[in-house]
Amino acid sequence: MALGADAWLSRTTALLALTAVLATVVGVVSYVGGRQFQQSRVAAGASSTPSADPASTPAVLSEESRALARSAAVRLAAPANGPVGSGSIISADGLILTSAHIAAPTAPGLALLYGGVQTLAGVAPDGLVVSVSPGGDGPATPTFTAEVLAVDGYLDLAVLRIVADAQGRPLPKKTTFPFVPLGRVADVDIEDGLTVFGFPSGAGGEVVAVAPGTVRAFLPDPRGRVPEPRFLLDTTADFSTQSSGGMALDNAGRLVGVASTRPAAGAPAGARVVRAADLALPLVRAATNSTAYVSPYLTPGTGSEQAEDLGWTLAGPPCPQDGRAFLDGSSAKVVAHVFLRGMARGEDVVRVLRRDGEPLRTVSSVWEADEQGCLATELSEVEVGRGAGDGFQEGNYSLEVYVGPEQQQLTTTEVTLTPDS
Repeated sequence: MALGADAWLSRTTALLALTAVLATVVGVVSYVGGRQFQQSRVAAGASSTPSADPASTPAVLSEESRALARSAAVRLAAPANGPVGSGSIISADGLILTSAHIAAPTAPGLALLYGGVQTLAGVAPDGLVVSVSPGGDGPATPTFTAEVLAVDGYLDLAVLRIVADAQGRPLPKKTTFPFVPLGRVADVDIEDGLTVFGFPSGAGGEVVAVAPGTVRAFLPDPRGRVPEPRFLLDTTADFSTQSSGGMALDNAGRLVGVASTRPAAGAPAGARVVRAADLALPLVRAATNSTAYVSPYLTPGTGSEQAEDLGWTLAGPPCPQDGRAFLDGSSAKVVAHVFLRGMARGEDVVRVLRRDGEPLRTVSSVWEADEQGCLATELSEVEVGRGAGDGFQEGNYSLEVYVGPEQQQLTTTEVTLTPDS
């Protein structure tokens, strides 16, 4: 039987007290009254010089820390479609830290970080379903809803907040959650213990799995955009798909990394890596203060970007002067052509395809041309729910184009297709 939000919260009362004790003992990020963020840790950045005191770091992760981690671990899923992954509650008022490719799969920066084009059916939702395991034991059930507050695609990190129960109903005032305290990668060294908690596909994706391991190596950002040499932690912990976004704890019970199963540039083939949790502190600060966050690691726009609608074609040359001349006949694909000017190489471009206003696909990519060039976007009949050779569904199709770190909308181009198209 599914456990509701009220029942789950009542079962975590003891863990809330344990959270407060552990946060005080390890002296890491904490919240006062569920709102105020301690700035000492926000300003502190990770250092390439280990600062951990071996004498004060436990040799193993305690059972108390394990119990707290299991209750603070969450499973995240979009309401309709999209990736499924893990996350961690990191504050008493319900902030969640996870991976950007889980919370916002087409976020600017992801295409540069992982290479290639990032594609999502539909559009990224504003909120995700949060499943939790009662007391950290047994299958996780949908219990809460969280909204996305801050995302950095290049860091592959995102911060959400729990805002309602699974049915969208407001939570009781002053609701508090068990949470894991944030730590610093500077307090971790090679061969130190690192334990990953998440909901891997190998466990059915419904039960919290624990993957113990050690730190094997620290890896820098291969593109040099993030100066911190501890950009990634290569670990021996063996975790699998859907553990992405889950917590990686040091032996003191501090969340020092976010697990990722996406192939990481600069990491050995098949390596299991976690992303340094320190890098998420600006996102946490933005989410706490209800301010907008824009990644400082993305290629800035020029401010002079422009778009010219060249129409849609069934065939014909790229960037035709008038695409309407090529809409006669039949084809398994239509192509929208937009000519962009004033672009910066490496700038993020996000495209949203719709039919009759409903999203079909979101595509995120990096502009690889010079200052200007043609952007061609294909749409196939199979993609709109028709079989090959059946033609396109009748309707109004549109393409929206957004550019730059702040996703400025440049243009919307439309075409109406009939059964004869």
